[in-house]
Amino acid sequence: MAEQLIRNQQVSGSNPLDGSFTSDTTIFMQYYTYVIYSKSLDVIYIGQTSNLDKRLNDHNKGYSKYTSRAADWVLVHFEEFASRGEAMKRERQLKSYRGREFVRTLIQERE
Repeated sequence: MAEQLIRNQQVSGSNPLDGSFTSDTTIFMQYYTYVIYSKSLDVIYIGQTSNLDKRLNDHNKGYSKYTSRAADWVLVHFEEFASRGEAMKRERQLKSYRGREFVRTLIQERE
């Protein structure tokens, strides 16, 4: 799986040993396409995010208009991508008729 890299970003700060610190860092960004399901509404929600845990909590706390009608959202599927563009492309695929059939099959297999 490819990973998005941000290279040679300088980080400066204090070091108790010599008074200065400089280091090259590499940051790996991860994006997710996810599927959540509410049993009480029998509704599927498909989205993408860079922070899966926070996004699921936001859905269950009612911070998203569409998902605020329920608080029993569970993660039924997710896929990891190197770029937001890839995650958005997969989100569109899963929202298609065939994608929703795939998601319904996943949910039925869980029950």
